[in-house]
Amino acid sequence: MLTIESLRSFNSPWKSCAITMGNFDGIHLGHQKLISRLLNAADEPGVKPVVIVYEIPHDDNSQKEPRSIFSPSEKVKLLKAAGVENVLSVELNQDLRNISAHTFLNEILIERLKAHSIIIGYDHRFGKDRLGDFNFLLKQQEHGNFETFQVEEIRFNNKVVSSSLIRNYILSGRLPEANHLLLKPFFVDTTVIHGNKRGKKIGFPTANLNISKGKIYPPPGVYFTAALYKGVLYKALTNIGTNPTFDGTKRSIETHILNFNNNIYDENLTVFFLEKIREEMRFSDVSTLQEQIQNDIKLSEKFVLDNIKNQLTFD
Repeated sequence: MLTIESLRSFNSPWKSCAITMGNFDGIHLGHQKLISRLLNAADEPGVKPVVIVYEIPHDDNSQKEPRSIFSPSEKVKLLKAAGVENVLSVELNQDLRNISAHTFLNEILIERLKAHSIIIGYDHRFGKDRLGDFNFLLKQQEHGNFETFQVEEIRFNNKVVSSSLIRNYILSGRLPEANHLLLKPFFVDTTVIHGNKRGKKIGFPTANLNISKGKIYPPPGVYFTAALYKGVLYKALTNIGTNPTFDGTKRSIETHILNFNNNIYDENLTVFFLEKIREEMRFSDVSTLQEQIQNDIKLSEKFVLDNIKNQLTFD
């Protein structure tokens, strides 16, 4: 990934490219169709596939609540897994928002990025006042040395597949429905941090996950998950919540990895969320909590990962 401050000053290292752009939150079925068309357009000698990913600044007042399915680094992992070699991550600041569609097309996409093909989604618009749409590109194509394509919407259960739809599924704990529409099951790719070590004290050590700013998470509860550590996949049990049995107030995400005893503090761990098992509960005592966790583990052991293992890696 190339993180750049400005598209106006970026000089591409390639001679020609097929390009698409957007927020790409989730890499859902619609995005996958767009990427497939991008890769087809780039299937010529010397033409590179390029994706511009717009990231909304954290200090944007319109983003009062976390709204991203995946963090910027997680998006890049997904785009790479989908076959995209070149990802440009750029902040969607006021300067970029004020560039006219004509300037954006000619000075940035054509001159700076050397776009040979421009592929956009059915609802994508760019430039100031969002005047750059597919019709605009078609008209400009008559006078420029590029071709343009538009990818139509994809529907699921009579609903247009969109990042907003998937966010709603995740925020309501409907992981199987969300995962059906994503390239990879919803996951958290982050660092293991130090917690209060209560899990280890009661016999079920957990990896405490660093919570990413701006990223959404499923609601409180216990989830069947799969943990990817150094290329090896493990069944896991993940709790999202405040640990009410211990009068906790701060939200945490803790993963108990089955048949795993490594010390992985400060290391990277990827946790895929597959299905909600139960709600978070307050137990009367620790022994009752221990008994419930043991039952949760027995239930988790019955889940089968073999049929989706190819989705739980980034190779």
